[in-house]
Amino acid sequence: MKKIVRLFLMTTVILLLANCAGKNPKTLEDTNIYYAQGEKKFEKGKYLQAIDDFRLYILNNPGGQLADDAQYYIGESYYNRDEYLLAIAEFTQLVERYKYSELLVDGYFKIAMSYYELSPKYQRDQSNTEKALRQLQEFIDAYPNTNNAKIAQGKIDELRTKLGRKLYESGKIYRKMGHWDAAIIYQDDMLNSYYDTDFAIYAKYEKAYCYIKKRDFKKFEEVKEEITDSDEITTEEKTNLLQKLEKMLNRELRKVEKEKRKEKDEERRKNRWF
Repeated sequence: MKKIVRLFLMTTVILLLANCAGKNPKTLEDTNIYYAQGEKKFEKGKYLQAIDDFRLYILNNPGGQLADDAQYYIGESYYNRDEYLLAIAEFTQLVERYKYSELLVDGYFKIAMSYYELSPKYQRDQSNTEKALRQLQEFIDAYPNTNNAKIAQGKIDELRTKLGRKLYESGKIYRKMGHWDAAIIYQDDMLNSYYDTDFAIYAKYEKAYCYIKKRDFKKFEEVKEEITDSDEITTEEKTNLLQKLEKMLNRELRKVEKEKRKEKDEERRKNRWF
């Protein structure tokens, strides 16, 4: 009787082990199935399902030849889903865990690009834009001779233009409110930091406008000369800006003359009483 019970228990254990082995691949060939499944799902755009398969591959074979590829695919899946913070976390895992990987450079680039994608419109807080600029510049410094370095430089130019526009538009608002000094400060900040962006010439125009309103005609002439000598825009656009400034200047000069005549008339009336 004891032999029968022992035999029954042994058979049960063997069957359980066989069943577990069927569900949990242990060989390299078995774990590669996870990677192959993940790759197919990724290509079909089934990113969440692909992430699950790539994670299972890494879990069962963390030191495998395809572990870095799987980690990259996880980051890329989140990136393609516009989940950029999660993408940053996964690409960071790649560059920290798999320093030997051929995907290391691509991982660093995708971290920078994820921050770039998080950069909002110019009207909003630009903290992520600043982070993106740092990441992109660090990538260029580390890998200057790569094709992605050229792409990164283009993104930097785009982000700097956005930051320049934010300052320009802020100064423009103050100008519309009649706060000439505040407007000039914003445009000066813009020109000091983003002098090479598309909005630089228009920042100079805004400054010239404010100097007319402040009746600081000497500084107006200095800024006008900068606009005249500029080659940042077409001759037609430049002529248009200068003509607008000239009209504003003449209007303000007429006001000055009118105020002077009024003052003289007031003075004459006063003198008649004495």
